[in-house]
Amino acid sequence: TAIDVRRRQRRGEVSTERIVFPDGWAVSRLPAAAGVSPLRVEKLPAARSIPVPDGKVVVIVNDAQRPTPTPWLMERLDVDWERADVFTAVATGSHTPPGPEELKEIFGPFLERIRPRLVLHRGDGSDMIRVGRTGRGTPIEINRHREGSASVIALGSVEPHYFAGWTGGRKSLVPGLCSLATIRANHRLALEGGRPGSLEECPVHHDLVEGAGIIDRWLQKGGSCLLSALNVIHREGAFYGSAYGPLASLVEQ
Repeated sequence: TAIDVRRRQRRGEVSTERIVFPDGWAVSRLPAAAGVSPLRVEKLPAARSIPVPDGKVVVIVNDAQRPTPTPWLMERLDVDWERADVFTAVATGSHTPPGPEELKEIFGPFLERIRPRLVLHRGDGSDMIRVGRTGRGTPIEINRHREGSASVIALGSVEPHYFAGWTGGRKSLVPGLCSLATIRANHRLALEGGRPGSLEECPVHHDLVEGAGIIDRWLQKGGSCLLSALNVIHREGAFYGSAYGPLASLVEQ
């Protein structure tokens, strides 16, 4: 049994991914969750309106597989991007790290300013540290570049996700900057349920939130660390709203 999943890419292109299931599996198509409350739309923040504290800063951005307006989000942060202690990490999860052309696509005019302190995450890399395990058994292994940070800010966009409910918020960190072991364990929970637009009965989402909380507590052990996210709701160049707040719970808000 196989199903085709359509995804809109960063440049507006639509790609189709075929998912093939093992023999003997019963597969059915579920409708989007009924009665889902619409996302709250807030006033868009002005440029450089979100303060960034002193000390080591790690800004997490999506890779080119998401249609996220990363330069627009970067403009909202009041920070000197050429500061020696401001790092930018591309959250690839299990994806291949972006090449030169994809980096231009992601960062636009910001690329040369952040290139010397740019971290391209690899889920199969050795720069991982295990910081805990969720109640559902997912080992939380995070990229070591987060250690010693005074602030970690995830920049992303919110779109329906076919087994995590919604993208954004916690997904920038888990699975974005985690190991393949973390990703595989979390994604296996999709077999227990989950559908686009629904968070309440979504084991993948709840596991992601718990994993982000484990990472948050680990970061606090090294000193005070602000773990936050700035997410935007947009479609094909039109901006409908944004939210800034705690990373783990931002999507639920």
